[in-house]
Amino acid sequence: MENKKKLSEIDKGEVSEKLLLPTNDVIFHCIFGTIGNERITKAFLEKILNRKVDELNLDLNLNLIREYYDSKLGVLDIRVKGTDGTNYNIEMQNSSYDLLPERILSYWSRLYTGDLKKGDNYEALEKTIAILIVNDKITRFNLIEKFHTKWNIREEDYADVILTDYLEIHIIELPKYIQMIGGNSNVKNIWLDFILEPERKEVQEGMATDEELEVLKEAREKWKKVTSDEKIRDMALRWEMAELDKNTMINDARRQGIKQGIEQGMEQGIKQGMEKGINQERKENAKKMLEKGIKIEDISEITGLTKEEIESL
Repeated sequence: MENKKKLSEIDKGEVSEKLLLPTNDVIFHCIFGTIGNERITKAFLEKILNRKVDELNLDLNLNLIREYYDSKLGVLDIRVKGTDGTNYNIEMQNSSYDLLPERILSYWSRLYTGDLKKGDNYEALEKTIAILIVNDKITRFNLIEKFHTKWNIREEDYADVILTDYLEIHIIELPKYIQMIGGNSNVKNIWLDFILEPERKEVQEGMATDEELEVLKEAREKWKKVTSDEKIRDMALRWEMAELDKNTMINDARRQGIKQGIEQGMEQGIKQGMEKGINQERKENAKKMLEKGIKIEDISEITGLTKEEIESL
């Protein structure tokens, strides 16, 4: 796209003035996934889950920032372990796509079975909670008005009965949250407010305890520190540019796929033509992503192509 700038082309003054919010994957991780910030992560989880959380261990994220910087900017999720054995996976995502719910389920399953070794029995499995915060609306959730949905496996005719409490997935759509707080102050969440607008210090009376406000102040200080770090800013800006490129490719694929599908549909039926056009455009965009160094796993999640299909391009 002609209007896009590569990171190397962005004026240094423009970079230094750019406000980096916690909605940025890198900034979010530095605040909630860095060793030493366990108090912040604990307070965040307790507010999101609406229950007390045991002490946390963030050691699983020790080298993630370094690996992320050295890699081709893949997904940077936060892995947390509670002293009670509970696993947590926290992810900040700025855009939605059709297979996003399937992806969060895949991430949950990896964490759930990750410590299970050959010879272990199922007693070694531990409760695993996945939390996905999306700065976008999820299409399949259009009929759901609330911004925070909680998912378990439930019996079809006995909705109050869950198969196991070891599976728990929380999905938060920030656009819905913004809409809801406009007319209902009772749904306000100080940590979602912080993620959206970290400099905002006003918290409605009665919506937070003194301890919560103290931890929130600590989080603001951490945010100021990480956003002033030159290397972290570089990573964060690279992430934003990669997100822009990825979203542009997705939108182009949709537009071109529909157009090509309609043209082919004149001969073979509109439905079949659209499917072929979209699939061809997916492959073409997958090639572009490969050229940009995006991981095959991420390309597969974005385009819906299999690993084998991508490798054969």
